[in-house]
Amino acid sequence: MADPLNVPIGLPPPSNPSSQGRPAKSLKRKRKSSSPSPLNLTPDQKASHAQLLRQELSSLILYFHEIASNKVGFGFGLDLAGIECKTANGMVALMMEESGLPLARLIERLKSKLEDSQVKHETMTTMAGIKSAVLLVGQRIMYGVPNLDADVLEDDSPSCLWCWETRDLKLMPKSLRSSLKVRRECRRRIHERITAISAMLAVLQKSESVEDYKIDLRKASEKLMKTLGETDIRSYMDGMLQKNDAEMADKDVKREQKLLIRQLEKNKRASEQEKRRIDLEVRREKQQMVCASLVTFEDQ
Repeated sequence: MADPLNVPIGLPPPSNPSSQGRPAKSLKRKRKSSSPSPLNLTPDQKASHAQLLRQELSSLILYFHEIASNKVGFGFGLDLAGIECKTANGMVALMMEESGLPLARLIERLKSKLEDSQVKHETMTTMAGIKSAVLLVGQRIMYGVPNLDADVLEDDSPSCLWCWETRDLKLMPKSLRSSLKVRRECRRRIHERITAISAMLAVLQKSESVEDYKIDLRKASEKLMKTLGETDIRSYMDGMLQKNDAEMADKDVKREQKLLIRQLEKNKRASEQEKRRIDLEVRREKQQMVCASLVTFEDQ
């Protein structure tokens, strides 16, 4: 049975005169009778639908935090002493990525992390220097319930689902870039669904006597049907991450093969050089023997 949270109530499918009499047409009529148009919902049906949407909204927010809590290779849990990138911007990008903190608290956390790790950098010793680096390499994006009045840098509303992202993924290690792209795409899908649900809830709360109510309801329903539900988003992310892992494993194998070939070629060149060196020494010894024989002959 389909998950009711992921089956938005939408509009009935359009009629198609050319397909009349076919089994598919009969099936569509059955669907129409079991799923009423949002334009014809009773008050009880509207309340029930709104409740389902609110439940899905809460579930999507939990899923967002589930993704954010699963960081590997970046974030504040990273050991800075063992990272390859030692530039100021690179270190900020690694720690800042996917943090939901407001700017002021993010700067404090970064400074504390740098002090604890004893990593020294001339531009990262002051709060002003860290702030400049954060604003240069990062941006704070809202993935939750839309709020046009929110302060982009300092708002801390849980429903907004704030997330810091590195503007240029080239600052991140190559091994992380593909997975970070997948995670960002997943967050974008979550945001699309949350925005569509929020729009539908806003319309359902209106009185049917409000002007353009039916038009707004139709638009909200169409937008909701175009977005992926949580189950589909999870499947998408799992599939993309598995594909990414397989590609990374394939790249690792190819990289190892290239390194092996290079080592074999290096050994071959070294062997040829050693052979040439030995041949040269043998020729020199022969020449010395010939010269010694000539000197002995002349003395006689």
